[in-house]
Amino acid sequence: MTSTTTAPSLALPAASSAIPEYFRYHGLWSPGVRLMRSIGFKAKAVIIAATFLLPLAWVGWQYLSAKNAAIEFSAKERVGVVYARSVLPVLEHTL
Repeated sequence: MTSTTTAPSLALPAASSAIPEYFRYHGLWSPGVRLMRSIGFKAKAVIIAATFLLPLAWVGWQYLSAKNAAIEFSAKERVGVVYARSVLPVLEHTL
């Protein structure tokens, strides 16, 4: 008695929806890959430049904000020093 065995099917099951099929080859990068394939060089250059410039602009803004806060604080310290110089002789005279 001979038995015939069939090899398990190696074919992938059909996708149940279009979303997994959309990400089949490039994974989460699929939207970017499709976008870059459909636009011209100038648009690609603008997108890539903006991708680098936006975080750089944000870091620059944060840096300048911190420096302005330090400048405002030191201006308040100067006002305090002027006040202390005017009050110190009176305080020394009373003690």
